[in-house]
Amino acid sequence: MYNFKISTKAACNFILLILLSFTASGASDDAAKAAGNFSVSLAACPDGSAVEGKAKVNLNLDMQTAVKLAEIVLVHIYGEDVLKERPWVVTETESYFRIMGIFHRPMIKGVVSVGGVAEIVIQKSDAKILKCIHGK
Repeated sequence: MYNFKISTKAACNFILLILLSFTASGASDDAAKAAGNFSVSLAACPDGSAVEGKAKVNLNLDMQTAVKLAEIVLVHIYGEDVLKERPWVVTETESYFRIMGIFHRPMIKGVVSVGGVAEIVIQKSDAKILKCIHGK
């Protein structure tokens, strides 16, 4: 089995690229907002001009989108087996979603199985991965 490590910044950039490519593919603003509920605007300079390459993003993630993003990142890091931890336990706060797996391993001959579950915390405003771990 392969053990891949990915930085939080790389995962966030990957997710942001996917979401932004949806709007660049010719979809209307209304369709893009309905599908992803996000908006992109350029940061403005004091003189009123836009700063090239510095976009302010407010994704306003909903729960379903956060779970899909969590699954993409978790599968990339831990492999397809992590999906066996469904259904996910999702906790929402004002600024982030915490998505955790469920431990489904049964007792074997009266001995409790050991192991852990995946946990990922995704910031609502920009889909930044604040925490990504898997217990042992």
